[in-house]
Amino acid sequence: MKKLISLAFVLMLRVRYRITVKGLKELKSRTQDNRPVLFLPNHQALIDPVIVMSLLYNTFTPRPLVDEKQSDHPLAKYLMDMVNAIFIPDLNVSSRDAKEQVFAGIEEIAASLKRGENALMYPAGRISRGHLEVIGANSGAVSVVHGVPEARVVLLRIRGLWGSRFSRARGLPSLLGDVWKLLFRVLANGFLFMPRRQVHIDIIEPDDFPAGGDRKAINRYLEDFYNTDPDRNTEISPYWWQGYQPIYHDEARPEFVNRDTGSIPESIRTLVLSRFTELSGVEKVQEGDKLAADLGMDSLVLAEFGSWMHQEFGVAAENLEVLQTVSDCILAAGGIMPVLSGVQLQPVSSKWFARVEERELRFPEGETIADLFLYQARQNPDQVILSDQLSGDKTWRQLIMAVYALLPEIKHIPEKRVGIMMPASVSAVVSWLVVMFSGKEPVMVNWTGGTANMRYSLQSVGVRQVITAKALTGQLEQRGTELDKVGVSWLYLEELAARIQPRHTTQHTN
Repeated sequence: MKKLISLAFVLMLRVRYRITVKGLKELKSRTQDNRPVLFLPNHQALIDPVIVMSLLYNTFTPRPLVDEKQSDHPLAKYLMDMVNAIFIPDLNVSSRDAKEQVFAGIEEIAASLKRGENALMYPAGRISRGHLEVIGANSGAVSVVHGVPEARVVLLRIRGLWGSRFSRARGLPSLLGDVWKLLFRVLANGFLFMPRRQVHIDIIEPDDFPAGGDRKAINRYLEDFYNTDPDRNTEISPYWWQGYQPIYHDEARPEFVNRDTGSIPESIRTLVLSRFTELSGVEKVQEGDKLAADLGMDSLVLAEFGSWMHQEFGVAAENLEVLQTVSDCILAAGGIMPVLSGVQLQPVSSKWFARVEERELRFPEGETIADLFLYQARQNPDQVILSDQLSGDKTWRQLIMAVYALLPEIKHIPEKRVGIMMPASVSAVVSWLVVMFSGKEPVMVNWTGGTANMRYSLQSVGVRQVITAKALTGQLEQRGTELDKVGVSWLYLEELAARIQPRHTTQHTN
């Protein structure tokens, strides 16, 4: 069964990719060497693990080290379980347990090799952010090489995927989301005529690999190997009628990042610098120091810093990847989070600047906030008044429709006060309005204070039910917040919206 699935993947990949492999036959021919193999590829795109496993699985059946975030879908989880994958959490989201779980995953890779099994892991620990592979100070592969010196080290250099839909060259990729788009394009091209991307894979078991070297020596060797003949940002037309010639793009220039910490209190700055001295062992930490290059901090140490920052300052970094320098961390501790490179922000809609009919200003009339809201909405129902990056623009009319759709779900709550735990967003405003329209009092929940503070505060004001979103609670649980001990019922907006039944009107005739 596993071989059939592997064959199916090979055939599907050939529809979109023209894959050239060098060194695989030579590797397979070394049957007299029974030592376990540690495969170390570079990571250009989310699709390259699929390509690599399709090439290696039937012969070597390596156990891959996998980011659990990529196995949320049941199909992906099934395939990962089939290849006996080892799951680790996303270290970019700070968590109390993430570091220990990653250590456990790396130890399991080493244990598998010691049992004579083959394994596969990515030294960079993430997909490339540019056309060059950057491993920095990451220590995962180094610890496995040092821990299992008898294992063979085989390197895979992948080229041709930088610029694809699955790479970071075009923003934040989604494996399953883009797979469905790919399948549609395969059908649109009649299977046989789809333009194919050239992918080159070199598989080498180097004789001069510095297995006994330190972290810096091994990572430098790996970077030099992966970045031989650097890849270009290459776009391939999705449809045959658009042509078969590749389109090359210039590499994006690094954007200027304002790292002025002048607005941050000196007390915060001093605490952060002191913490970095403890974590890195560097006596004189400077604001301009780079975490990886200058302080030798890998993703595991950064996760520890993220957890400390959350506990010390009540600041939860949405993505630790944005923290590149000491000054970034000082700003984050002060509540100013750098923007994640590669995330494409939606431009401000022109609807915000649309001309409206000038009319005499009148003080709205009404006894409640709901009355005042409806009064204002009647003046210009199609005016855009709210927007965020996920939901887009919302008018008075759209907000009222959302409020009345959710209102029956909130009205039946017996308590006078209803909690709302949401980040600043359209959903937060809608939740607040729904509670106001229901005649109850909204209580905004501050989740940065931790489990005990949330429980005490909500019990003090008599809140028993809190509106929230699964995406937020999932992040909080990853960071160690024990939401099940807060003592409230969580009302997930996603579930409330799913229960909304459309009202049908029937016309009776006599």
